[in-house]
Amino acid sequence: MGTVATVWIYPVKSMMDEELNGSQVTTRGLLGDRAHALVDQETGKVVSAKNPNKWPELFAYRAAYTKPATEGALPPVSIALPDGRLLRSDAADINDQLSKSLARSVMLKQSATEKAFFRAVLA
Repeated sequence: MGTVATVWIYPVKSMMDEELNGSQVTTRGLLGDRAHALVDQETGKVVSAKNPNKWPELFAYRAAYTKPATEGALPPVSIALPDGRLLRSDAADINDQLSKSLARSVMLKQSATEKAFFRAVLA
């Protein structure tokens, strides 16, 4: 047995994670985990870091909620780009900005189709 020392969630699938101080646990896992995903407009498929040939820099992006997630509507997500710029998921031009940064046409979607997961460090 151990003690949970830290917990992370991934607000946007395949982007780097956010460390939490606490979280609500639901039947699907931690609230807000992988609640968003990028969709490749060309293929209609969810963008995944499991395809590094197509998405080699995805781990250079970091996503975090702008405030703690609570049941009901999730707060906007702040996305840090590799060049240091910050975008918000509720910005009118979010899809255009992410597409330019990734050099591929993508759309940020909120979805509950991905299985929730959490990563914890046991002390």
